Amino acid sequence: MAAQLFAIECPRRYKKMETFTTSSRCVSIGDPTMGLVNVTLPENGTFKLLPGCLIESTDEDEVIDLDSPGLFVVDSKDREEFENWYHEIGNETSYVIPVITQRLNEIEERIGGKVAFNWEEDLR
Repeated sequence: MAAQLFAIECPRRYKKMETFTTSSRCVSIGDPTMGLVNVTLPENGTFKLLPGCLIESTDEDEVIDLDSPGLFVVDSKDREEFENWYHEIGNETSYVIPVITQRLNEIEERIGGKVAFNWEEDLR
């Protein structure tokens, strides 16, 4: 599945979506198994993805490939540490996404920031 990200905002009306933080104005988004895509934001802060932000795409330069039914968002400055943690926990848990997401606090404490996880169906 390939999707293009086209909207990132943080209105208060969407309570269901997970927030993420950035201090580098750039976030890495996607499925760490398939590779994350970097997206530059207009400013630092706390954001969330909105329903409708994923659309089908044929543009190979702006594609997020998903192997699992969800995607993660992490500040790009913490991408390598997040990916290492993800694969370490993934190997321990057979990459069962609900188990991995229950342990996000471990990497959040390590990097000092908020990592978001959203189910793909909630973003379409």
